[in-house]
Amino acid sequence: MQLEQKLNETIVHCEGKITAENWAVFQREIRDLIPESQGQIAAKSYRIVLDLSNVKHVDSTGLGALLGVWTAAEKKGCDLEIANLNPRVEKLVEITKLDTVFKRSTIVAASAPTAAMPAVGDTPAALEPEEAYRQAFEAGMVVHRAHPLNCETSIPALTGGAVMPNQRFYVRNHFQIPHLDATSWRLDVVGLVERPLSLSLRDLVKMPSQTEFVTLECAGNGRSLLNPPVNGEKWNLGAVSTAEWTGVPLVEVLNRAGVKAGAREVVFRGADSGKLDVSDAPIRFERSLSLDDAQGSGALLCLRHERRGTPDLAWLPIASHRSWMVCLGIGQMAYAD
Repeated sequence: MQLEQKLNETIVHCEGKITAENWAVFQREIRDLIPESQGQIAAKSYRIVLDLSNVKHVDSTGLGALLGVWTAAEKKGCDLEIANLNPRVEKLVEITKLDTVFKRSTIVAASAPTAAMPAVGDTPAALEPEEAYRQAFEAGMVVHRAHPLNCETSIPALTGGAVMPNQRFYVRNHFQIPHLDATSWRLDVVGLVERPLSLSLRDLVKMPSQTEFVTLECAGNGRSLLNPPVNGEKWNLGAVSTAEWTGVPLVEVLNRAGVKAGAREVVFRGADSGKLDVSDAPIRFERSLSLDDAQGSGALLCLRHERRGTPDLAWLPIASHRSWMVCLGIGQMAYAD
């Protein structure tokens, strides 16, 4: 994104795409540009224009992000317009009837914008693979792969069904382990909510919490024993562990945000990211639950793994994978894995 500042107007020159991969970052950066309705700018005297001439692809989640920033601007008394849509995006806006909502304009892109914003989709630094491997090896884990780290709990450690300490809990990664700062980390709750949230670790620690003893198992546990062989990580029987999990009920966070009518799905975005063989573009690890499951399953946003642990960054044990959470997105469309 690049900014072009004028007296009572900011033009945001967007590039690339607005999709499920980057919608939360896009929405947050645009929201940060919206002035408060009291004090800074009088109502309806300021305008933000999103120049989409260089945006090649917008999916349904991206449209939701556009609608979200438009709604946020309306609430603060600021005009927000979209401009210079390419024909494909224009057609999608018309099909979804959003052309009746958005204000439209045409602008000439400036040749030298005066300020730049961080690129949409920036990802946090990752823990060095060598260091992650060293920690796993010293803990007695059976390491299958060092980059990204995938290792299972040894059978002797599993004997007796003991509650597993964090350093011996099996690890399933699709990407490198993110290196995050607990003091600056945030969990954003965005999309079809009445009150978008940006929660710090301290905010979550202050919320009501629950503790549960739960066993987590990788869906591919025992894959090395299959005949004929199948693709995937060659787990033996140690991709399973039991732990004492302490965290904030997911429904507590959803209730604080206020889920809007029409919402159907909750998408959980992790900080871990990387590239897959099928694409050169980096993606984030994401999974989802239907809204009914998210509200009624008793799921926790985990802050502690075993009672002796100290508060850690929130993550959700979902789909046999522990993902370091950075965003909850609530939307209308069913999420496709």
